[in-house]
Amino acid sequence: MNASNRLRASRPKGGAIGPVLRDGVTVVELLVIVGIVSLLAGLILPAVQAAREASRRATCANNLRQIMLAAHAYAGAWDGMPPGAMSVRLGRNSASNFSLHSSLLPYLELQDLYAGINFSLPGPSLSFVRSLVPGNASLLDVKVATFLCPSDPMAHASGGAVSHRSNMGSCSSCRESGSGAFVHFRATGFAQYADGTSNTLAFSEKPIGSGRSAGSAFRDWAKYSGPVGRFDSADAWRSACDGQRSASRDWSTDGGGTWLLGGAVYTAFFVAGPPNDPIPDCGEMSHAGTGLFSARSFHPGGVNIAMVDGSVRWCPSSIDLLVWRAMGSRAGGEIVEQR
Repeated sequence: MNASNRLRASRPKGGAIGPVLRDGVTVVELLVIVGIVSLLAGLILPAVQAAREASRRATCANNLRQIMLAAHAYAGAWDGMPPGAMSVRLGRNSASNFSLHSSLLPYLELQDLYAGINFSLPGPSLSFVRSLVPGNASLLDVKVATFLCPSDPMAHASGGAVSHRSNMGSCSSCRESGSGAFVHFRATGFAQYADGTSNTLAFSEKPIGSGRSAGSAFRDWAKYSGPVGRFDSADAWRSACDGQRSASRDWSTDGGGTWLLGGAVYTAFFVAGPPNDPIPDCGEMSHAGTGLFSARSFHPGGVNIAMVDGSVRWCPSSIDLLVWRAMGSRAGGEIVEQR
């Protein structure tokens, strides 16, 4: 085909010269396309992740709100907020350490689950319940979605774990013990919240234990390796745990492993340290969990909190420690100004 024939072949019927099409793209064009797609992905993916986290944080806050509604329903039935841990008297003995969360089940429309708990059996620890008390062991794997924060990856992997924990004050077995929103073994009447229900912290978050042999400083707590004994203040426990930063740690990795058991190891926390405290938790295994067990979350920059009046708020990690402790006491005489 000569040059004039090729020119005529490229002309449409109207006589205008049309574009000459070819197959494929050049390497330069491919690199430009890949660069544009990568740029768009880099712009879009963070926004998608932020939107997903915002949704998870809202779900977490709503779960706390449902827990507080259940706590108020309990208070209406029993004339006081539920005990931080329950004790059932059995003749000369008592079965104790059943959690506050257990007492809320009937008010979360989980009456059947509550009826399945054998309160006549002891519950000192998760491992004891699982190995020696088969009557309640099956409950350790029952998931209650209301007790979980969807931002915690372990919430999707664990059985009957718990993210939302109750405030037990500054510490256990120290001069500030018993100052929190909830008290072991007895209900707390609203008149006992002398600081005001809107100024008293009831619930916050704490990551579920890693369950691994190698502990995580963010999720787990280290068994205190110093001299055996209990410190007399929250600051003393912070100092002791801070001093163990470089020490060889014996980690306990089943924290928050079950909603069935009470105490700071499983379903409570202390306000000795601020939210997302840089000092890792440490302490002694005891009935209540003695040591430093701080509120933490996977939400960037803070934690969700619920107050005794039922309101749910966002609390930044940067909150002043004295303000945080003031919120953690029900009758300390401090009034926290809300901004």
